[in-house]
Amino acid sequence: MDPAFYKKTGLMTTILSRDLLVRDVGDQIPTIASCVDTYKVSRGTVQDAFSILEKEGGLVVGRHGKNGSIIEQLDKSRLIPFANLDPLCASMPVPLSEPLGSLATAVCRCMSEAPVPFTFAFIEGATNRVEALLRMTYDFIVVSAMSAKTFAKQYPELEIAMTLHDCIYCNEYVLCINKSNGASLQPGMVIGCDAKSSDQFRLTQQVAQKYNLTIKQIPYMACVGALLEHQIDATVYRKDFWLADSPTVSTLPIEDSEYSQADMNTPVILTNRNNHGIAKILRSYLQEKELHQIQQLVLDRKMHFQFF
Repeated sequence: MDPAFYKKTGLMTTILSRDLLVRDVGDQIPTIASCVDTYKVSRGTVQDAFSILEKEGGLVVGRHGKNGSIIEQLDKSRLIPFANLDPLCASMPVPLSEPLGSLATAVCRCMSEAPVPFTFAFIEGATNRVEALLRMTYDFIVVSAMSAKTFAKQYPELEIAMTLHDCIYCNEYVLCINKSNGASLQPGMVIGCDAKSSDQFRLTQQVAQKYNLTIKQIPYMACVGALLEHQIDATVYRKDFWLADSPTVSTLPIEDSEYSQADMNTPVILTNRNNHGIAKILRSYLQEKELHQIQQLVLDRKMHFQFF
């Protein structure tokens, strides 16, 4: 048989499986006509895909005339092997701060209710995560609202699946200066930043231009170490509890910024439109209200951190 048959039918089977994972008994199934129009395949390809899923025990469909085809039985465990979601993979920053750790905990606890295994990869730098999402290494990533808006505009294939308005992405950015150099910035000083950490990089560019500073490229996680070792004079960094009591680092607010701290502190879930059905699956298992409640419980020390 023509290999193209397997390729087209296999892809359609995956798409339908993912669609059915967010449906229940009593729901209508997608019509063949709508699938043909949306996915630009033949009626035969759609019919073959439905036949495979029915034959494998994924669903039983009843035909109800004008009311269309209704799901009479649904076995999601039999759909999962065809959905190509084993496991479902996501990426977010390394959860070393309380906001990130509590957010990771909230996502993991909610995804534990999903019918597919779930795993996190913790990677610094929104640009690194976006590049991996474009390659579809991950099914979704977590970034700030500011990064999400920028990258979604730059790459049409990216989709903002969810904006978690009530959740916290991270602490605000502050300007960190080595106290041995005084408590203010002077022209010619060196400021460190990571070009792959898009929010930090934008803020650093703004500060560097305002004070006539030289930018030195340093990985985000190494910026504070470089500051303490006098490799740089300053850096823009997420405010953390230890910075307030540091005997060697002064922290100052970033004033007159053209960027919104709210946008940098609001988490957003990004998906790839070419990864069919992922956004809909995520929205069925990640509810903003529940995510907020879990994150707050962790922040209030009423729930332990849990992420994997």
